[in-house]
Amino acid sequence: MHREFSDLIKKRTSIRTYEYKPLENKTKEKIITFINDLSDLPFGIKTNFSIIETGNMGSNKIKLGTYGFIKGAFTFITAATTKGKYKLETLGFQMEKIILYAAKLNLGTCWLGGTFNRSFFAKAINLNSNEFLPIITSIGYPSNKLRFRDKIVRRAAGSDNRKSFNEIFFLNDFDTLLDVSSAGKYYNALEMTRLSPSASNKQPWLLVLDYKNNIIHIYLNRSKKYLGNKLGFEIQKIDIGIAMCHFECALIDDDINGEFVFADPNLELPISNETDVIYEVSFKIR
Repeated sequence: MHREFSDLIKKRTSIRTYEYKPLENKTKEKIITFINDLSDLPFGIKTNFSIIETGNMGSNKIKLGTYGFIKGAFTFITAATTKGKYKLETLGFQMEKIILYAAKLNLGTCWLGGTFNRSFFAKAINLNSNEFLPIITSIGYPSNKLRFRDKIVRRAAGSDNRKSFNEIFFLNDFDTLLDVSSAGKYYNALEMTRLSPSASNKQPWLLVLDYKNNIIHIYLNRSKKYLGNKLGFEIQKIDIGIAMCHFECALIDDDINGEFVFADPNLELPISNETDVIYEVSFKIR
């Protein structure tokens, strides 16, 4: 079976080294059109996306802007938003849509949260006084050469490791782990959610599948002592948005329709010294 979104999810990986060339005009126009056509799903909120081209600023400026984590990129997409409920989840959901579209165009991207100079990029896009800039992505043509630093960063982040299926998915409540064999028609959507990128590869999501009522409940498994949460915003809420995007896209691949709704089942939540489990949203199958 051909699953376009799922294939893109599996294809896409973080690219930190790019060819030294700007995006072709036709490619850039496609990205701009895609961004302009983005809906305000899943929560009826718009994120302010901008495309920055470094032009003749040179590789030294790029390195200063991203603390050396990105090399060779001429183009970045910034995602600005305002403070408020579900603003970060929306940002993550919508930015991941853009990133998957970039993968469709055979472009490389890399989520950047704590490794870019915010004031540099805020000035470049004339950030509004009521907005803040939690995250950006580089975008460009991947280099065939993988830097030694790329390998170190990827290994340190654990990017090639994922939590197992029955660590993050549950059946009806948090007392019953969901085994792969019990996932049924939702297996692919759950597996694509499992493959979602996240800050420091924390994978801070838990999903509870309620077969009887055709609904899936999504929770944030928030790390209490995670340094990423000291950036001035909850970066793990962006991760939830990314996971939501993967889940819905994979359902579309399987012709399963539905929508995100607020339907907290008031389950007894797991208690841990390391994380807090917080209800986020549910996906109701039509």
